[in-house]
Amino acid sequence: MPGKVRTAVIGLGSIGPTHASWCASVPESELKAVCDVNAERAGQIAGLYGVDAYTDYRQVLERRDVDAVVIASPTYLHAPMLIEAAASGKHVAVEKPMCRTLDEADAMREAVKAAGVHSQYFENLCFAPAYRQAKEIVDAGGIGDILFVRCCESAGGGVSAQREAHEALVQGTESGGEGQTLGSWYLDFQRSGGGALISTGCHCVMYVRYLLDRQPVMRVYAETLNVVSPDSRVEDAIYLTLHHRDGQVAWVDASLIHALGTFDDRAEIHGSKGTIFLDLYRSSAIQVYSQQGYGRIGASMFGAIADADRNWSYPMPDERWTLGYAAELRHFLSSILRDRAPEITLDDGKATLEVVRAAYESSASGQAVQLPQDGGQGG
Repeated sequence: MPGKVRTAVIGLGSIGPTHASWCASVPESELKAVCDVNAERAGQIAGLYGVDAYTDYRQVLERRDVDAVVIASPTYLHAPMLIEAAASGKHVAVEKPMCRTLDEADAMREAVKAAGVHSQYFENLCFAPAYRQAKEIVDAGGIGDILFVRCCESAGGGVSAQREAHEALVQGTESGGEGQTLGSWYLDFQRSGGGALISTGCHCVMYVRYLLDRQPVMRVYAETLNVVSPDSRVEDAIYLTLHHRDGQVAWVDASLIHALGTFDDRAEIHGSKGTIFLDLYRSSAIQVYSQQGYGRIGASMFGAIADADRNWSYPMPDERWTLGYAAELRHFLSSILRDRAPEITLDDGKATLEVVRAAYESSASGQAVQLPQDGGQGG
């Protein structure tokens, strides 16, 4: 293969435009096309980079000058799109969550294996520079043996934003483009597969797995909170306790209503000889107080928080880089160019989903759930 991978991005909602921008700029990639069911959105993004726009992803898969695709569509489309992409001979990366069910995960894994293509599960926290450096410190023995990990992620939109998203779902009006509020499809169980945990908390589940060298989770207990959502299967917030094979305990919490005024990505790693604290959004080198607002905040890439640039705010000078999106893409492309397996695979995607589904089972039953249930997760 030549020195560049010819790429396309499918799905241009909240994160797709970021993937497109990196595909157009990193040295390993030559962006050829973008695709979204919204023709106007696809045209706008394509125009930024001088590439072709499509509304039907199958037309992208038919192109012989596209080597790899990044799938950033809604969750319910991940499995069919990836399976078709693999069958067409495309290398494929898929955004979190990998899919909705373990059966879908198995079908996706089998598809890439049968096609002999490279694949990567995109989990940006594993490539975010601060979170990755924490892993390097742990691996160097800097804090001794890990005893306890806490990882949290909250969208920060608050109850009002969730109510607006639910109203959009009921009225049949979709949102979720870059700079807009959270897409209402996230709140439809049939399309999302769940709520805060599967849509955002999966980042934390995977990061804990990454920190502990993919050590299997043996027991999961979860409690959920529904303030807005009328569907208990689409939780507004969730709190997990994970017990691992070698005794480590992790707490994971995720929310679509907490942390008003900012996104909240934090982790604590407690070891026998030290502690690491991580905070992506409130450790900025710049702090601003503005009464009138200025329109640019650390979370502006997602635009889910109204007026967060008023009063005290913490702009992130290069959010797209700090959150690891460029690094995860370059890692995927390098795996193709060097013909080697990526660090984060579809196996990791399934293992993460297994914990997510066990957490939902625990919340519904009020009891802890034992894992593995089918020999999954992997050590």
